[in-house]
Amino acid sequence: MTSEPLAAFRLDGKVAAITGGAGGIGRATAEAMAAAGAVIAILDRDGAAAEAAVQRLAAARFGASAHAADVTVEASLEAAFAAIVERHGGIDILAIAPGSGCAMPPSSIRWRIGKRSSRSI
Repeated sequence: MTSEPLAAFRLDGKVAAITGGAGGIGRATAEAMAAAGAVIAILDRDGAAAEAAVQRLAAARFGASAHAADVTVEASLEAAFAAIVERHGGIDILAIAPGSGCAMPPSSIRWRIGKRSSRSI
């Protein structure tokens, strides 16, 4: 057992994709996962807001990328996931936190990401 109680919760070397990551619960989730060591991929319908969130993370010395994506449009999610896999090599964690419903059920998202990546979520 480690003397650091939160050591078991470290996310070093993991890539976390967060829908709705530019604001609210999504942004808080992104910040917490970044602090735990994950590289963050922020997906948000508002591309400028996603980029601003990435800049905030970068200012705190966290790795992150921004991806404009509308979670209500399946093709938009497909393109964003493909870009994340291309840039980061895969997706280890998926947090779905948009202010609206998601076009694809999580099981479908998991299957589609897994087809592109050596990692599985």
